[in-house]
Amino acid sequence: LTEVEAERDPLYSVVMTSLLRELLHEGQALSIGVSAESGLGGQWLARIRQLIKEGSVADVTLVPVGISYDRVTNAN
Repeated sequence: LTEVEAERDPLYSVVMTSLLRELLHEGQALSIGVSAESGLGGQWLARIRQLIKEGSVADVTLVPVGISYDRVTNAN
């Protein structure tokens, strides 16, 4: 399965939300990439929001980082 296909699986969502909850409870730092072009990564932010709303996570700090390129990078 691709990441997009996996995101549509209800079991995947429950497992990943539970994992995210445990990592945040332990105080782990997470790096989540969100792509405006493809929309990938948005589900991770939605899961964090859900955990905050339900009271599972007391506090989260988000540090936005933007990266832009003057030209298209070469994949080789």
